[in-house]
Amino acid sequence: MYFDNQIGIIEVKPPQKKEETKAPSPWHTNYKFDILKVIEARNAQEAIVGKLIEEFAEKIEDLFEYVRNSTEAGSSSRSSPVQR
Repeated sequence: MYFDNQIGIIEVKPPQKKEETKAPSPWHTNYKFDILKVIEARNAQEAIVGKLIEEFAEKIEDLFEYVRNSTEAGSSSRSSPVQR
């Protein structure tokens, strides 16, 4: 309701909305994103990143193993402070 100086008190009725006839599914949401699909996509991304991290760690370990066992550098006058 509002007051108009010329007409008086006026009641404004909102337009009637048509109700949907189909029943909503139990997983139906009115949100912009489907949270379950977002979680699935994030889990897939995290699995890929985890695999890449493991591959990188293996490469680093291989590099350190190669450097420890390498004879390419020749004999050096310096001795390594860390012996493994």
